[in-house]
Amino acid sequence: MPRSFVLAFVTLLACNSPEAEVELAPPSDPTLDPDVAAQLRAGPTGSTTIVDSPRGDGVFAVDPLMDRVVFVPEAGVPTVFDVGDEPSRITHSDERLFVTLRGDGEVVSTTLDGTPLARVAVGLEPIGIVAERSRDRIYVAVSLSDTVLALDATTLEVLESWNVDEPRFLALDEAERTLFVTRLRGDAVDRIDLENGSIEQWHAPTRSRLVDEAWVALESRVSGDPWVVPQTGELLVPMLYVDTATPVAPSDPDVPTPPTVDVYTNEAQNDAVVVGKLSPAIVRFAADGTGEAFWAGGLLGRSYVSSVTSTHDGSTWIATMEASNAVIYLDPSSPVDNRANDTGLVPERSSPRESGFSHVAASLVDTAAGPVGAVLTERGVRVHSDIDRAVSDGRIALAATELAINADAAFNPPRRIGAIGRVALPGDPGLDLMVELGRQLFYSAMPGVVGGGGVSCSTCHVDGRTDGLTWAFADGVRQTPSLAGVVSETEPVTWIGAVATVSDEAFRTSAERMGGPGLLPTEANAVAEFVDWTRAARRPAPSSASGRGEALFQQLGCLACHNGARYTDNVGHTLRGEVVNTPSLNGVGATAPYLRDGSAPDLASALDAAYNGGMANTSGLTPAELSDLVAFLETL
Repeated sequence: MPRSFVLAFVTLLACNSPEAEVELAPPSDPTLDPDVAAQLRAGPTGSTTIVDSPRGDGVFAVDPLMDRVVFVPEAGVPTVFDVGDEPSRITHSDERLFVTLRGDGEVVSTTLDGTPLARVAVGLEPIGIVAERSRDRIYVAVSLSDTVLALDATTLEVLESWNVDEPRFLALDEAERTLFVTRLRGDAVDRIDLENGSIEQWHAPTRSRLVDEAWVALESRVSGDPWVVPQTGELLVPMLYVDTATPVAPSDPDVPTPPTVDVYTNEAQNDAVVVGKLSPAIVRFAADGTGEAFWAGGLLGRSYVSSVTSTHDGSTWIATMEASNAVIYLDPSSPVDNRANDTGLVPERSSPRESGFSHVAASLVDTAAGPVGAVLTERGVRVHSDIDRAVSDGRIALAATELAINADAAFNPPRRIGAIGRVALPGDPGLDLMVELGRQLFYSAMPGVVGGGGVSCSTCHVDGRTDGLTWAFADGVRQTPSLAGVVSETEPVTWIGAVATVSDEAFRTSAERMGGPGLLPTEANAVAEFVDWTRAARRPAPSSASGRGEALFQQLGCLACHNGARYTDNVGHTLRGEVVNTPSLNGVGATAPYLRDGSAPDLASALDAAYNGGMANTSGLTPAELSDLVAFLETL
């Protein structure tokens, strides 16, 4: 791994001055083709972190580290206005902006110059938001309240609500009759008919990969903001296909050794594109719910798709790759022939097409670190990067040229197109230097940084929490633990308490499971400091039910192991024949599934399994008492 990353990071901080006047689309870039330009300004139809100005003079992006919305003009100096704690997604209607405030649990509306109009509390951690212009409504996904709300766009009064499990992302069709809801856990898409309020559930198509002459089924989960193609009504959903069944070699606490079974990697092998444990994709759903999975990985575009956008007719898709610092352009109508096994390069692995993915022409454009959203404007594509806090030009003119070239290529190894027109968002969040370094590393799947195999810490620990998946290891099955909150207070770490510190675990995972040589000690310490900096999930306020549940928690003897500020004794206990380290219960309501093997899908199931697992005897609880105990746990 190049030892220059830390130096480059410090240099970046020193040079990241937003005060100079800049232009997003320099004249030196190729002119945008009129036919391409006619397809732009297509939305937004999906939840997003960046929107074009209704006046056509720039874009608005959220800046969660600074609690602001930033207006980035096509030329000139950005302007900012404060909105509240942790703005997450943004949309607009009739020259009004609407923003979800994940930290405050609110939705706020403002004028285009930032003048407040209305504000309303909606629940725990609202994220996705889209606008229905025909009836002057907005829709909000309130993730930890398991609710999707319809609000009056003027008063923000609640008009309708739907119960949806952990809703996160939204998309609205062009006719404004159908609302699509997705979540980070699993592959489900909830289709809400806005005319009659009914909900239908769709699922991503199944896919598999070849591992040593055996086909292994892949799990899939949503990885980013969806989009509805305006002209066709097709729904595009970012998806990550994962092989959780092929065991990963265990991390030896005494002598670190390379993995002998498999690693968390999507690395190309022998110059051929193969399907690894992690396969980024975009699933296109037709009107009847039938899905087709398009490969979004390859030699350069790896990690996971954090958002997808398209031109008005859907002829070009724009996918941001958060941990790869790139935006990928895909032509869904131009398949490429890339069969690794036909050339004999990697006979023990399958190519995307052999695994059932549609593999189409692609081109890649560099962005600032952490791209999470893209918007189409009359002058091109603008990309919002959360980690570097910047907006950059997506270079769609050059990308379109590359697409045409790659569509004719037999192998389709796209080159990376360099970034231009980057505008830093104003202000300094004031993060400690080590926390900021850890943040950059945590969200990086770039070669030579952390793992280098197309996977980052954030691939599995989404938002520093969990992906809800359960992985096979050579020594057992483990579900992804949440890293939210001060994890160092629960050391030793891992399900079996095998690693002394968070820093040690960061090094071991990067060196042994992520396909790279491992972090430097300073870098591992930085990742640990960033993990401790991340906040815990927002929790509901105590209630009479949770008060009764707390009394039950004490009566059942749960405090014997789950005690202290973090509700853990940090000690291993034998459960079901295996020593398991007592997990913290802080934020437990947001970390499903439960138990080390992920066998309990929700808290009620985990409590039902407690008695047989050698924990507290919950067998005598009534349904009402069980509900009270769940209510208490959700407040921790």
